[in-house]
Amino acid sequence: MMRKFFDRLKVVVMRNAAWKAAAFFLAFSIWFFVLNSIDPISTRTIDVFLQLRNEAALLDGDVHVENLSQLRTQTISVQVRGSQTAVDEFRQNLVAFIDLSASSIINVAEAGELSINIQLHPPNLPSGIELVSVSPVNVPLVLDAIVTRYFNVDLDVQNVVHPDYFLPLDRISVSPATLSVTGPSAIVDTIDRLVASVDVSERADSFILRSQTVTARTAGGDIVGLPANGAVEINVPIYRRGTMTIAAPDYLGNPPDGYGIYSISWQPRTLEVAGSADAIGNLRAIRLSPIAQHAIEGTTEGFVQTYNLHMYMPAGIFLVNASLHTVEVEVDIQPIVTQEFVIDDSNFIVLGMPENATILTREVTLEISAMAPTMESITNIVPTVRLGGLDLAPGAHEIPLTFSGIPARANILGEVPTLTIYIAGAEYDVEYD
Repeated sequence: MMRKFFDRLKVVVMRNAAWKAAAFFLAFSIWFFVLNSIDPISTRTIDVFLQLRNEAALLDGDVHVENLSQLRTQTISVQVRGSQTAVDEFRQNLVAFIDLSASSIINVAEAGELSINIQLHPPNLPSGIELVSVSPVNVPLVLDAIVTRYFNVDLDVQNVVHPDYFLPLDRISVSPATLSVTGPSAIVDTIDRLVASVDVSERADSFILRSQTVTARTAGGDIVGLPANGAVEINVPIYRRGTMTIAAPDYLGNPPDGYGIYSISWQPRTLEVAGSADAIGNLRAIRLSPIAQHAIEGTTEGFVQTYNLHMYMPAGIFLVNASLHTVEVEVDIQPIVTQEFVIDDSNFIVLGMPENATILTREVTLEISAMAPTMESITNIVPTVRLGGLDLAPGAHEIPLTFSGIPARANILGEVPTLTIYIAGAEYDVEYD
């Protein structure tokens, strides 16, 4: 029975076979034409942003990707061929990415450039989609090694303390004195030092800053955007100001015969010091050690003797100006000279002279001894005598003279000259020998 069925079907199929084949071809052509008119096959470009996968893996390696920010905005163009419907569906699932956990990236030991291929997801194209091209097919990674280096921590002291107090910068302590910085070598290599800032505005007491952050700076002072590995503690000591005087130094012995010590001068005479409030309250004048006898007796010329001030500082007191740590004592030794001065009666000053008195002395001679500079300063010696109240009897009298214009450091040699005064009698006898 089945055989008869298939034989009959064969006869039906083969009857007018050419017309049937033509009809099928015509129907397929119409279907294909309609399909391509509604959803045609063409080549299309899909632009997607590049995804960076496993960025965290870079933190565990010794490499830094310098162009990471540029890669985050990188556009990848994927060109495919297919119908609009298939391409649109493919577009929704398409991802272009690079994997930053690749060993070839993490294990880079030196700075350089590495190319990494673009990967697509899904990796297998769906039916009806043909991959034409990917642009770019890879992207460059600009790499730099991650390094750790140590730098000194410097201080940036801002503003000033209260005027009655003093902050010695060399006594501020920073702990630790060095810190490390970790980062790309290209950036770390620009760092010159680390800087910790401290504001001392109007402070009048010591203080400590704990967990103070620091900034990395270039040699030109620009801030580098890398954090230091850790923080510092800053101990800021502030002291009370005070003033100490330096007393005139004593000396032992005398210069050789014919010479004398004309002057002893010293600089500085006052010192600005600092210390605790108690130490400043107990300040006394500094008394330098006497100038040595052998120094005085062994020269006919002046000399300078230097004293180290640190040896004379009381406990708890130090110099505000650390560079001023000595006092210089200058000893001026001059020859002793003698000179005669003849003074005539035109220069005499007689006070309280009676009407019946006559000055018989026409001039006096003084021999004066003094050191050369003192002698040079003597320009006008004035003899003076006071007669008022002496109640002198008639006759001649020798009245001791006093002299102005003679420096205290000059000595009159021999007897002090006198002035001869003659007092006439009641009859005003003016005759005298």
